[in-house]
Order: sequence, then C-alpha cells, then structure tokens
Amino acid sequence: MNYDRALSATATARAGRAIVDWVSPAVSVCLAAERSRGAKLNVEFSGDAGRYAAVIGLTEAINGADPVHVQGHLHGRTYSPLEWLHSHEHVHRCNETIGRLFENQLSGSHNRSLRRSLNKIVGELHDNVASHSRGKGFSAAQVYLNRIEYAIADAGCGFLFNARRMVPSLRSDFEGIAWAFVRGNTSAPALTHAGLGPQRGFARNEYGSSASDGDEHAGWGLDELRSMIDQTNGDLRVASGSSGLRYSAGTWMPYTLPVPWNGVFIEFEVPMCG
Repeated sequence: MNYDRALSATATARAGRAIVDWVSPAVSVCLAAERSRGAKLNVEFSGDAGRYAAVIGLTEAINGADPVHVQGHLHGRTYSPLEWLHSHEHVHRCNETIGRLFENQLSGSHNRSLRRSLNKIVGELHDNVASHSRGKGFSAAQVYLNRIEYAIADAGCGFLFNARRMVPSLRSDFEGIAWAFVRGNTSAPALTHAGLGPQRGFARNEYGSSASDGDEHAGWGLDELRSMIDQTNGDLRVASGSSGLRYSAGTWMPYTLPVPWNGVFIEFEVPMCG
C-alpha cells in the first residue's frame, strides 16, 4: 500500500520539492487532486517514474491540464491511466478503461464474481466523486506483484461535511468515515417512486448541482467494498480530514496520517487468483 508515500509526497510538493521514484495509483491520484485545488506543485520524478508519469497522464495533471494518455501496449493490461472524474461522461470513460484492466487480469471463470464486484464498486466510487467533488477527483489502477492496486482521491469537502448533512450530531472525521461505510447511509438522498428505487434525476450534491441519471447512490458501494476486502483477504485504507482508517482481516484500525487530507482518499488492493 502507498498511503504514506502518496500523502507525504503531496504535502512536500506543495511546500517545497517532492522527489518521486515510484508512481503508484495512490501517488498519482493524490498529486492530481491536490493540483486541482489550484496549488502549484514542485515534483521531480527520478528514473523510470518520469516516463511512467508521462504515459499515464500524471505529468499533464500536475501542470494543471486534462491528463493526456499515451496508448502504450500495456495500457488496459497492467495499468489504467490517470482518469479525471470531471463529469458523468468522464465517469463512463473511466469505468470502461479500468473495466478493461479487470477483464484482462481476471479473465477466468473463477474470477467472474470478483470482476463483477470490482466493476460495480469502482463504478460507484467514480460516480460519488463526480457528484460530490465538483470535478476535483481522479482515479487510477495498476497490477503489481500479482495484486490489483486501485486508488481514488478528490479535493472535495470530505466525509464529515457530507455525513453531517444527514446526521448533524457527527463531530469528527473518524465519525464521518465510519458513518459512510454503513450500508444504506448516503449523503446524496434520492426520491423513490412506486418502489422503483432511487430516482437519480432528483438527487443534488452539496454544491447545489443536479446529478445525472445512472448514479444510484443507494449507499451500498462502500459497504460492498468492505465486504469484498473480506472475501479476497485484501487491504483497504481511507483518509479524510485528520483521520485515517485501515481495514483488513475483518477489523478497522485507526491510522495516523502523515498529513491531513482535505477531501476523500481511498486506496485498496486485492490479490489475484491464478
């Protein structure tokens, strides 16, 4: 997991100069999300990290531009490029790109259930960021040492801000994260009609803009992510505000962040079967 490396590199790049020698999904999304706040970042890539940053679009993102991907022969096979979750059109493109990686890496019938879960969970994470962070969110995935690493980060208001819209009594970032991972809890309430489920055309985010159709926000995605981590013996880390949590082997553990993250950052990895 690259939790510490990503948050520390982002803080260093903002305050001085960060030397990055390994571009993981976590490092990519944190640097890109921080740049989307308008902050100038001073980043120096060493060795192969610079070439990889250029291929996935991180170099453009650090410069404040829309990531431009180089279609290398491993694109969609061992990595997905950095994706900007600016709108629901971007979400669809990102779902397809990362879905291609899952399909290539989990092609066997014995992996069908995991592939289906990953596509569903990641799709909802993308949709949540596009709805809540006003386009200041990014995701990326990579295969490394027989496991799939995935990370998503935004420069939005964080779990606590959104959770308190529903439960004003919540006081800490820890409580905001814990609330968000309870099945059925969602900060984007939708109208239901005649038992047909959420009607996404009526849901609104904290910035007052209407979300588009196709984004259910039923409050199941984060709980399903936790369940998938259990089923695969994976690892999950979450940061928002001053709080960090790690979930592994059925247990939530508080984690001391190297620096706060003003927004939402989620990183997980799942091992692949043969």
